[in-house]
Amino acid sequence: MLFLEVTATGAMATTKEASGVLVAVIIAVVLIPLSGLVGWAFGFRPKLILDDETVTVVNPLRVTRIPLAQIVMAGSGYRGLEMWTAEPRIITAWAVQQSNAAQVTHATTRSDAVAARILAAADAARVRGGLA
Repeated sequence: MLFLEVTATGAMATTKEASGVLVAVIIAVVLIPLSGLVGWAFGFRPKLILDDETVTVVNPLRVTRIPLAQIVMAGSGYRGLEMWTAEPRIITAWAVQQSNAAQVTHATTRSDAVAARILAAADAARVRGGLA
C-alpha cells in the first residue's frame, strides 16, 4: 500500500520523501541552533576575572569563585590555567591555555603572565589579610 501526502503547494509526495523532509526540518530547527549554543558555551563563554578579592573562573558548565588568599600556586598548561588552593583543590580555567608547542619549547606565553599576575594578587591579598 502506498501512502501519499499533499503539500501546501499541492504537490504529492510518498511517505519516504515526507520523512526525508521531516528529518531536514528537525535538523534545521533543532540541531543547527543547538550546535551554535554548544559552540558558544565551549568557545566564547570561558573567561577568567581577577578583582581585588577573588578570581572568578567561568568554564562552559560551571562558574567558580576563589578567594585570592586561598590560592597557593598557579600554572599554565594545555588544559588551561590551573590554580591550587590551600584546601587542597585544583581549579582549571579553560580561558587561558598554553599550546603544546609552547610546552615543548618552554616558551613564555600569555598564560604564564596571567598565572604570575594571579600569584602576585594572591600574595597581596594574604598580606592585606594578615595571612602572609
